[in-house]
Amino acid sequence: MGIVEGYANIVVNTQITEDERNYRLKFFTLIIVIKLLLVLFVAKVLWPRVMPQISSSVKTNPSFMALIGLIVIFNLLF
Repeated sequence: MGIVEGYANIVVNTQITEDERNYRLKFFTLIIVIKLLLVLFVAKVLWPRVMPQISSSVKTNPSFMALIGLIVIFNLLF
């Protein structure tokens, strides 16, 4: 499920109560924040240590937007 579709499904769903809707929105937002923190962890810790050993043509310190772009491309492919 995509980010926009997830929020839209939660907001549009009329079969759930207001409290459950708020809970789902908070939970979904928390999941998005966790994903962004994992991207930051990869960018600052894992990428500089692992990727240069795999290939010499890889930059050791990619930008945050480059990693977000990589994630978007990966999600579009799979």
